[in-house]
Amino acid sequence: MTDDLISFLASWLNWAENGAPDGQPYSRYAGLCPCTRRFDYNRRAAANEDLRDALRADFGDGYYPFGEAAYHALSREHAQHTYKPRLDWVRAKLRAVETYRGWRIGDCWFGYEATHPDYDPTPVYADDGPSDNRVVIAKTRAGVIVEIDNWIEENENA
Repeated sequence: MTDDLISFLASWLNWAENGAPDGQPYSRYAGLCPCTRRFDYNRRAAANEDLRDALRADFGDGYYPFGEAAYHALSREHAQHTYKPRLDWVRAKLRAVETYRGWRIGDCWFGYEATHPDYDPTPVYADDGPSDNRVVIAKTRAGVIVEIDNWIEENENA
């Protein structure tokens, strides 16, 4: 999950669990995707695209992943934020974001990957890879934790 999507889901869940004041910033009649329009102006397009990709990956549907009939019924009742399957999915997505010593840990093609909190994946040149070495990879979760410790010892205590 991207930082934009994580931030949006955390913001939406906080809003939904704390009274969900309509329009402040999200709408009770709208599902997750329409709510991204009210997310941070500079990050909402990326969050929406990432959200649709995540919904398609988990449900095979980026428009009505929790069911079209349920969506329309909850929309009429202004109760999208109360729908348990939606809330459970958001909570599960946020729980899946694991960190260790501030590094985000996630699955990757090799096994597990962790990125430093200040990691910048921006390439220096168009055909260049990431310009930053603050990424560690290992076959196991325990291995990536060891790699994080090694990186910190080598780089931050130097």
